[in-house]
Amino acid sequence: MVLAVLCLLVLSIGAQRPVQAYGFAGKKAIVQDTGDVRNNAQVRSDSGRVKLVYADSLVRRENREYLIFIGNVCFRRDSMFMYCDSLYFYNKRNMFDAFGNVRMEQGDTLFVYGDVLFYNGDTQLARLRENVRMINREVTLYTDSLNYDQQINIGYYFDGGRIVDAQNELTSIYGQYSPDTKDAIFQESVVLTNDRFVLSSDTLEYNTATKIADIIGPSTITSDSNIIYSDLGWYDTQKNTSTLYNQSTIVSKERSLSGDTIYYDRNSGYGEVFGNMFLDDTIRKVIMTGQYGFYNEKTEYAFVTDSAMAIEYSGVDSLFLHGDTLKSYNDTILKSSLKRDFTLRSKIQGQVDSAVIAVDSVAMASGDTLSGKTDVTAVAEVVTEVAPIDTSAANRISDASVSSPLLTDTSTLSLLDSLSHNSPAMIPNASEDTVTRLLVAYHNVRFFRNQSQGVCDSMVFVMADSVLTMYKDPILWNADYQLFGKVVDVYLSNGNIDWVHLPESAFGAQQKDSVSYDQLKGKEMKAYFQNGEARQIDVSGNVETIFYPLEKDSSILYQNKSQSSSLTMLLEKQRMKQLKFYEKPDMLLTPADQVKSDMRYLKEFRWFAEIRPKDKWDIFRKISKKEEDKDSQENRFILDE
Repeated sequence: MVLAVLCLLVLSIGAQRPVQAYGFAGKKAIVQDTGDVRNNAQVRSDSGRVKLVYADSLVRRENREYLIFIGNVCFRRDSMFMYCDSLYFYNKRNMFDAFGNVRMEQGDTLFVYGDVLFYNGDTQLARLRENVRMINREVTLYTDSLNYDQQINIGYYFDGGRIVDAQNELTSIYGQYSPDTKDAIFQESVVLTNDRFVLSSDTLEYNTATKIADIIGPSTITSDSNIIYSDLGWYDTQKNTSTLYNQSTIVSKERSLSGDTIYYDRNSGYGEVFGNMFLDDTIRKVIMTGQYGFYNEKTEYAFVTDSAMAIEYSGVDSLFLHGDTLKSYNDTILKSSLKRDFTLRSKIQGQVDSAVIAVDSVAMASGDTLSGKTDVTAVAEVVTEVAPIDTSAANRISDASVSSPLLTDTSTLSLLDSLSHNSPAMIPNASEDTVTRLLVAYHNVRFFRNQSQGVCDSMVFVMADSVLTMYKDPILWNADYQLFGKVVDVYLSNGNIDWVHLPESAFGAQQKDSVSYDQLKGKEMKAYFQNGEARQIDVSGNVETIFYPLEKDSSILYQNKSQSSSLTMLLEKQRMKQLKFYEKPDMLLTPADQVKSDMRYLKEFRWFAEIRPKDKWDIFRKISKKEEDKDSQENRFILDE
């Protein structure tokens, strides 16, 4: 009776248990009761062991070290809960293999999904395979092979994967993600994509909280506006700002900017460079370099200082320009304010048509002798050839006179001079505004090109009319010639010097020997060039000259000193071929052996060979004025030690 009661009691208790174990057909299985693990008191974190929370069914096979759980399986280790459809549990080794609808949950922030999970409770390493997703709030990691290390709380893939957040999508061959720090590391074929740019890299670190990508390998950032090349730096994908190192480069359609360190704001287009700045304007053929500078790609404003240099490479003979500070920017100015007069042709034609003399204006402007068919007395000429000069030349000069009203009109002569040297075609509506590019250099400016060199305190180059203006103690050299004045305007054509204008206090000189210099001085001077060489020099207003004509053997027999109101000098192969006066000059010829020291130089003559730039690197040499000359108008310089 007692035994029967006990049997009924056991059957009654068994009927009340919700989980019923079962065996498989053809296999001997030992039934294991699992109902007791549903007790909440069993769900605790104390031993570091993998424990069953619940399952629908359990099978224990003979001679096997594992248990098989099937249907709504839930295991845990500490605070990590793991779910699946079926599971092989290796109790002695504290590990299991889970299959089907695998899910790992830790609190309400981390969820990991997959088809297969291999879990080791001792090392806390979870290896998930096929259709894997790791979700940490707004961040999702996708891959087919993920290892998740619970001890350091890092998940990593090694056979391709991607991480997606609210801002970006990142793909790579290898990647890892830390839910604690929000840091992700990517290697091999890394691509970061958002709606503004695509970043391709070899190695990249990214924080899903700050949205900052750290570039630690060769990388390319491509957008509609430019391409960035860098192998070290960071990029804030949310603010669109970055700092790039190791001579990184930003390339747009028309320009490229590089430097040791670049701070770049894509929204404003502003780039600031520290160390070895290199800005190349491929449209205008201008390079700007220096140790510090910045550039705005939207306004096209560039600033460079500290060993600043600009290189203009549009022609064969590149220009190398240095100043303490260089600026390049767009500006709006009146066309009528441009120094090169774009309405010049129409002005000249009107004056020529109204003139009573029927001569070719271009021929007259170039200084040719007037045609004998006119009623105008021929222009007085002094022709200084390579043949020896005789004293009869002085007599001819003293008797000559000029009666041409056209040639004595300074404004007309100036227009004709300009016309004869290929001024640009007329631009209509010259009074309207025009947008032009300016290049400004100031303080200690020096430039070098093979054909010409120059120094001054400051300089402005206006690209609309291709005029380079030198201010404050400007000096310009071409071959053996030296020109200086209060201001020097250099007119360029196709990258070469077309002509040079010294509008005030002009002085020109050419060295003949150690003590003899040809000298030209006047209120205004224009020098015209062809193929890089001076071919004609026009001087007007209180003109003074000293010349030492060369004999065939290059010896000097006479000093020719004169005073006049205006003259034209024609040159050939850097030698004076012809000297023309437009009114009677005062001239004195002195034998070379009778020239005294106080007769050799005109007032304010200076020869500045020691400060002339010798090559493109010599433009960085510093020069300064002597203290006693700082308050004078004289151009005197000394070299800094």
